Amino acid sequence: MFRYGKETAVFAIIVFAAIAIAILLVADNKDNPVLLVLFILFVTTLFWIVKPFGISIGGTSCLLLALFMLLGIPNEIVFSGFMESSVWTMIPALFFGYALKKTGLGRRLVSYVLGHIGSLSYFKLIAAWFVIGVILSLLTPSITVRVIIVIPLAMETVDLCGIPKNSKGRSLILLSAWSMSVIPGIGWYTGSLLGPVISGIFSSVPEIPAITPSKWLSICLLPTAIVTVLLLIMSYFFLKPDSNLKKINNPFKTSKYPKISFDEKSSLIILLAAFTMMATERIHGLSSTVICMLGFVLLCITGVLNEKDISEGISWDMVLFIGASLCFEAVFEYCGVTDWLSHMLYPFISIFAEHEILLVLSVTIFLFIWHFVDVALLTPTLIVFAAIVPMIQHVCGISSLVWIPIFSFAICSFFLPYQNMFLMIGESECGKTGWMTEHRLIYACVYCIVSIVTVFCMIPYWRCLGLFP
Repeated sequence: MFRYGKETAVFAIIVFAAIAIAILLVADNKDNPVLLVLFILFVTTLFWIVKPFGISIGGTSCLLLALFMLLGIPNEIVFSGFMESSVWTMIPALFFGYALKKTGLGRRLVSYVLGHIGSLSYFKLIAAWFVIGVILSLLTPSITVRVIIVIPLAMETVDLCGIPKNSKGRSLILLSAWSMSVIPGIGWYTGSLLGPVISGIFSSVPEIPAITPSKWLSICLLPTAIVTVLLLIMSYFFLKPDSNLKKINNPFKTSKYPKISFDEKSSLIILLAAFTMMATERIHGLSSTVICMLGFVLLCITGVLNEKDISEGISWDMVLFIGASLCFEAVFEYCGVTDWLSHMLYPFISIFAEHEILLVLSVTIFLFIWHFVDVALLTPTLIVFAAIVPMIQHVCGISSLVWIPIFSFAICSFFLPYQNMFLMIGESECGKTGWMTEHRLIYACVYCIVSIVTVFCMIPYWRCLGLFP
């Protein structure tokens, strides 16, 4: 009945119920439409978290849309999320990941990198996972696919190297492989689904300018690079192996692979061309949505994708979830929720009018803590926050772009498995011989600390870009 366990479900219910009661206490009767919309948001979030009666996130998303329609909200507003370009960027991009997995191209690329690092050592393996994570992030935004490809090969690597079970060295290599499948992709728009999702939610607010791939790159690449490098360095310091790796021949160097297939060649050419086109959007003027859709068509024309793949290749449950999430801002605007939230939170935000750094750091720390409760990719929190971003910019002068890496880092936190679906996938792939729980907690703490430090260090850079007062 419960997706994350009974204790988690009860805790989430208590927290969200308390928030709902608090709103009831401070609101006037004239705010009934606002209350109804907020209650629907809280109920939907609870369903997304605990999945009662086995209802999927897509089923809950349909329930959400139906409730909005019952409130009398026009259809064009209820279904506005599915008209966002970010949804139509995400759908074909998900098929990119499916093609990477189906053709075996992903496994070939990972094995190729591991086979060219020479003699094996902890340092070289960690560096290899970084390179692999970047390459796979360039080719597909699907973190799920990247984890499914990488973790089995990482398990094979630690077993071939004879790294003992329950050791720091084993946890270090496996956690490095997993984290490099997740974190580096934050740096560019199509490096993960966070690009289409966050930009879609933010861009649905009229006062927030459209977030293009080039804007995402300018604001996220540098902080993501810093977080990634600091995480790899600091995690090695805190999980330093007790002994060096045994000297063995690199098994991936001598492994024989079948001749590269036509499907693999086609996928590689199409995916590289798509990423190159998205990276040079300013030159040719084609949007990322057009590029992804054309790439998807080419995968179909070349036979990499067939009719069966269209129905089974990606999670349409996730598509319904994202599309329904993106309609909230239009619903908020129509029902007056945006104005109500701005009015309620203005006195609090005004306190930080001359303490912008404190506001940014406080929000960053809060999001890492709040993610223990809002495990639906922080989507409900992001929806509410996006509604007040224009007010924050007016009062404090902080651009909406500043919040993108902050939310991205918090969404990827992984103190507990239920917080991060990709962590659950990784642990499922590892089985009982993966990383130790205590080692993962150390790794998660290091990630949290380096993320907060990076946000603080990025403030001068954001000032240079004119994004921070």
